[in-house]
Amino acid sequence: MDRLYDPVGGTFHPRDLRTGRLVPARTALGLMPLALPGLPARPVAALLAEACSPRFGLAARMDRPLPSHDRTAPDFEPLRYWRGPSWQNLNWLLWRGLRAHHRLDLAAGLRDSMIALVATAGCHEYFHPDTGAGLGSPAFGWTAALLLDVLADA
Repeated sequence: MDRLYDPVGGTFHPRDLRTGRLVPARTALGLMPLALPGLPARPVAALLAEACSPRFGLAARMDRPLPSHDRTAPDFEPLRYWRGPSWQNLNWLLWRGLRAHHRLDLAAGLRDSMIALVATAGCHEYFHPDTGAGLGSPAFGWTAALLLDVLADA
């Protein structure tokens, strides 16, 4: 909380070790502390608001997957590795965090989106955040494993 949380922006950021400052980019990684069950209420509320904002678009009924980078940022690039594509490992961590913080409505929407991605495109390494097209390796192990975990939670 003291080193990586930005209370003004309501999200977590990596810290640049050379400058000592938080990296200002808003990414899905900043939402991942929701996976911590003991996270204080104020950051939980802020992270949920950030996740549901137009930057990431989390909703109870998701029509497109969670991007890895802020959709509204000028440097958002849906095909550029960690600047926009959707990754199942990030989706899975956030899904677990939503469940831990009793946001079953949002968790259900994210779960449905995760299942739909693989059902439509296969077990790719990552996915286009708007079209859901599979990108990277077409047979990625963690995508398959995390999908099995999600499916086991019926």
